[in-house]
Amino acid sequence: MPTLEHNALVEMFREHPELAPHWLATLFHLEVPPHTSVGVVESSLDQLIPVEFRADLVLELRDASGALALAIVIEVQRDMDPDKKFSWPTYVTVVRAKKRCGTVVLVIAPDAGVAAWAAKNIDLGLGLGHVEPLVLGPAVVPEITDPAEAEKDAELAVLSAVAHGNGPNGVRRAQGCARCPGPARPGARHGLLSGHLERVA
Repeated sequence: MPTLEHNALVEMFREHPELAPHWLATLFHLEVPPHTSVGVVESSLDQLIPVEFRADLVLELRDASGALALAIVIEVQRDMDPDKKFSWPTYVTVVRAKKRCGTVVLVIAPDAGVAAWAAKNIDLGLGLGHVEPLVLGPAVVPEITDPAEAEKDAELAVLSAVAHGNGPNGVRRAQGCARCPGPARPGARHGLLSGHLERVA
């Protein structure tokens, strides 16, 4: 069953889908296709495959003409689940076939061990093809301790508190982020930090 922290992370991207391409460019240093809009679309992929294949969220990037530029499948992962190494490639191929555009999987994994596991390439067979999940975890998310820096990017500060909250002063940092001003929807931010504080308590 999804936890409060899981649901709050998904809600953050649902409320602010532009965060995904922004972080692909700034944290992963990827060349994101030019686009003018980012929208949330259906997360159910069961039109073509069984109903149990359901991503947390699917985002579409569209250019100025309205053409699809990229699809991003959002997955929140708190534990190692061997089944995901089979379902994530399914998400990529099904969304890519349906949308007729490039597709990537963006995994949010606050735990360092889970993040390292999730980031490993998934071999599709005989080394002839692979899917490489992009993982937002402690190794990628910067540790934000400066309140002024946190005010500039409230969502990244909250994600940083969750990813690095088990370190020194982690709980105090998370509590401080709850008061950061910014565009993040208060309910999602409160739920995310509350779920994190419960996890580390």
